[in-house]
Amino acid sequence: MNAKEHIAAIRDQGYTIIEGLLSENGVSRIRLALEPYLQGDLMGRNDFEGFQSERVYALLAKNPELALIVEHPSVLDIVDQLLEPDYLLSANLAINCHPGETKQDFHRDNTGGNTCNPTDIHGISTIWNFDDFTETNGATELIPESHKWLDEYPVEDDPRFIKAIMPRGSVLIFTGSLYHRGGANHSNRPRL
Repeated sequence: MNAKEHIAAIRDQGYTIIEGLLSENGVSRIRLALEPYLQGDLMGRNDFEGFQSERVYALLAKNPELALIVEHPSVLDIVDQLLEPDYLLSANLAINCHPGETKQDFHRDNTGGNTCNPTDIHGISTIWNFDDFTETNGATELIPESHKWLDEYPVEDDPRFIKAIMPRGSVLIFTGSLYHRGGANHSNRPRL
C-alpha cells in the first residue's frame, strides 16, 4: 500500500497497519535503547496501565535513538496529510506487557473534547511492535469503523473487535477516536 491507500484505510476503517516497516536492525536498536528501563521493576499503577505491564514515559528524553519511531518518514507522510500543520507529539511511551496481564477496557485516545465532533480526526496514535503481536500475547484489540460512532459505546466482549496481529517491526496507525484496548497476555513471554 502507498500513503494514499493507508490514509484511505484510516478514514474508512479508522486504522491501518504497515507490516515490517522497521528492519531487524531498527528493531534491535530500539530494544537496546529501551533495555535499561525495562527491568520488571516499575509495573503499572492501576488496572488501565496494567499491573503486569511496564510503562516507560518520555522516551525521547531517555535516548535519542527512540526518535527513529517518532520521526519515521513513512509514518510522518501519513500523519502530515491527516492533521493540521504544526501538530504536537503529546505522548511517547513504551509498554512491555508481561504474562498474566489482563485486557484493558475499550477507550479512545483523543476525541477533541466536549465541543468537537468526535468523528473528526483530532489526533493520530501509533503502536510500534518490537515483538510479534499474536493471538495470545496481548496484541492491541480494535473495533473497525468505531471512529465514526457518535453515541455508541462498545461492551467488554464486543463481537466486532479484531486483534492487530502483526510481525515485529510493524506499526499500527489509527485515529484517536477509534475504540481500542491492550489485549490480555496469555503467553509465557513479555510482549513489547
